[in-house]
Amino acid sequence: QYVNAVKKNPNVCGSGLFMESIEQNPVYYDLAFEMPLHKDEVNIEEWLCRYADRRYGKPSENAHQAWLHLLEGPYRPGTNGTERSSIIAARPAVNVKKSGPNAGLGIPYSPLSVVQAEGLLLKDAARLEDSDPYRFDIVDVQRQLMSNLGQAIHKQAAEAFRKKDKEAF
Repeated sequence: QYVNAVKKNPNVCGSGLFMESIEQNPVYYDLAFEMPLHKDEVNIEEWLCRYADRRYGKPSENAHQAWLHLLEGPYRPGTNGTERSSIIAARPAVNVKKSGPNAGLGIPYSPLSVVQAEGLLLKDAARLEDSDPYRFDIVDVQRQLMSNLGQAIHKQAAEAFRKKDKEAF
């Protein structure tokens, strides 16, 4: 997917952000603040690879591939890189619909993309361990992985509860 602000809005001369609308997501901030500096289209795949190098302080093919998995997953079109509602933050119940007032549960991408991204990021742990942004991303991706896994575990536990299957529960 390509981002092209210049063709769509040729008279734009600056930018501004309402930071709360994109949660606490550094990749969005970096791209949003960089957009006015680009004359032409931004190839998001190439940009993400350069972003990973800048963010972690060293080039890493594993990090490049990890970010491409995240682009296919939580950053794919129609998402904003943050989860809708976390099962971990929900009140205990058999039929959990959401954990907050605005969004329900559900994962609008393949959860495997997050697992793959985390595995790739961890391959360069020894090389990138001194990078605070790398450590932040490892924890953040793992948090999302665990939240996604929590939905699957809850679904299995709720089904076992409904069937009164103590062993499975």
